[in-house]
Amino acid sequence: MQFELTPEQKQLKETARRFAADEIIPVAAKYDEEQTFADDVVRKAWELGLMNFAVPEELGSPGLGALDTCLVLEELNYGCAGITNSVAANGLATHPLLIAGTEEQRTRYLGQLVNECSHSAYCITEPGAGSGVSRREAHARRQAAAELRRHQPDPAGRDSAKPPTRNLLKGDSRF
Repeated sequence: MQFELTPEQKQLKETARRFAADEIIPVAAKYDEEQTFADDVVRKAWELGLMNFAVPEELGSPGLGALDTCLVLEELNYGCAGITNSVAANGLATHPLLIAGTEEQRTRYLGQLVNECSHSAYCITEPGAGSGVSRREAHARRQAAAELRRHQPDPAGRDSAKPPTRNLLKGDSRF
């Protein structure tokens, strides 16, 4: 078993460290004080290929693995964790598309991340849960179209029977 970084990994790590020293550290305090998004720094990271590592290689990303991604993010965090979160945040929305998106969705949205400097997001907030995913109460459920129509709110404001909620993630081996 080998515990040494490859020459490519060492170069990647050095590139990320130089980027942190040259591009992040000099402006990190300014962005913190102004409480603004470091768009120019994020754009430079994208131009250098330091973003969107979770996007599959066939869609144009560098095709880095988990260790390579950790090496890059560790070095960028040396500069500023807040700016690094801006650089790395696309990964949060990438994974749901990889797990459950259609081929068309993956090509369109993940391809966009590597073809232009853009940002992705997904929503996990609901009343009472904030951003704590484990405290969410909403669940997805499968229903036939006819059943969905049958349970639409009545235009006159009368109550309609609610279908039972079934958590689709329960028992799914992908999660």
